[in-house]
Amino acid sequence: MADILLTPDEGGYYCLTRELPPETMRQLAQLSALEPLKLSITKIAQFGVGHARCLAGLRVQQLWIWCDVTRAAMNHILQLEGLRELDILCMSGPGKLKNFHKAVQLEVFRANHYMTEPDLLQVAQCKSIRVLGAQNADLTQSAFAALLSMPNLTALDLEATRFDDKMARKISRSTTVTSLDVGGTRLTRAGLAHLMKMTQLQSLDLWALDLNATDLTILLTLPNLEYVSFGGNDNAPPLDAGAITTLILGSHSLKRVWLEGIPLEVRQREALEVKLEYLHLSN
Repeated sequence: MADILLTPDEGGYYCLTRELPPETMRQLAQLSALEPLKLSITKIAQFGVGHARCLAGLRVQQLWIWCDVTRAAMNHILQLEGLRELDILCMSGPGKLKNFHKAVQLEVFRANHYMTEPDLLQVAQCKSIRVLGAQNADLTQSAFAALLSMPNLTALDLEATRFDDKMARKISRSTTVTSLDVGGTRLTRAGLAHLMKMTQLQSLDLWALDLNATDLTILLTLPNLEYVSFGGNDNAPPLDAGAITTLILGSHSLKRVWLEGIPLEVRQREALEVKLEYLHLSN
């Protein structure tokens, strides 16, 4: 049987599922000798050291692993030549996370689940990271302080963490973070007021927070805000559709909006569609 030649998808990713057979890895080695690869790996129950060693020697620019990845495997992945962007679904044991300080070209790192305080402290040692996704992480005060010390950080996703008003006050001193996701956290109206000091903010995700439409009017003081997300709090009454529509229409900077669980009337939706470049509505 002839070997199946690998071809990238529309996004330029070579997509691997379930196994990493030797012939596939040989083809990838030949391809990576020509230019750094973009790889997507899925449907592996747990991506371990054995899988990570299969990637050794490849030049990989972007790596997307949508499964559990052990910390021991991460320590191999972080040493891949040319790695600039790394997305994983879950951080899992065994092993202790290290080697982030060796990933000197890594600019984007996202892990959606289960990063611990020690994990975050290790991540903070990577000074080149600009975009960090730490959803559902164990965000302690020490870990948060370490993240704020990262010199090139411009985008931070802390959805579903213990981010609170005290942390909001601390991050409000940043003049470099332009994108902040704090949906599903402990942020209240008081913390939101602190964030208004970050006049450089271009993107702010406030999904599933205990805020009402009156609280959100303070967003009009952010002169560079282009994207916002709110709604989706199942434990609170829906945000007032009229007030939200008025808020968005009153903004001189907003271009893209994500609304969840806000029952807009047809005329309200049409008015927003005229103003905005992008409008997402969901129940």
